[in-house]
Amino acid sequence: MPPADERRPLPLYLRPPTPLWTLTLAEVMSPPDAPESMSEWWDRRVRDGWRDLDRAVERHGLRDSVMPSGVDGYAIAYHLRSGTIAVIETASGIAVGGLFEGNLHVLAGHQRRGLAAAVMDLAFEVGIKKIGHNVALSRGGRATRRAAHRLSVARALVRGLAVRPEVLADYPDLAPADEAMPAMPGTGP
Repeated sequence: MPPADERRPLPLYLRPPTPLWTLTLAEVMSPPDAPESMSEWWDRRVRDGWRDLDRAVERHGLRDSVMPSGVDGYAIAYHLRSGTIAVIETASGIAVGGLFEGNLHVLAGHQRRGLAAAVMDLAFEVGIKKIGHNVALSRGGRATRRAAHRLSVARALVRGLAVRPEVLADYPDLAPADEAMPAMPGTGP
């Protein structure tokens, strides 16, 4: 067996989940921007994938395994093996957004409420999405990743998890007010 430093990294699908709150914003935003010329293709992928998401919700019984999404009026469910996440409007039971085959979409009328960020946060938390996919992100994808990262850091702080100072540096407004930042070695009193 080769020494540890000469081993190849595990393939992406075998790597353990990496919650967004454990990474800096720069690490989360590392994929390049998608060229503008891809936007029509991107829109078609999302539109076509929507029908497949709706079928996956039925096939995997996701309406029966929902949990709070963190957004009032919506629940969220996932099926790890298929990589499917669905956002369910609690009043109607209708899937209004989700992630299927790597495409994230929230229906018009349900956007700008934090649902896409909640889906992305969950996707990284459970391992459906992993940092290391060298895929280009659309402008919307970049905005969603940024919002999901902030949401993930805020949720980690509420849960009392130890968020690294480098991660908190991206969001000084989220840093606990009652905790002074530790002094750098050699600069203390």
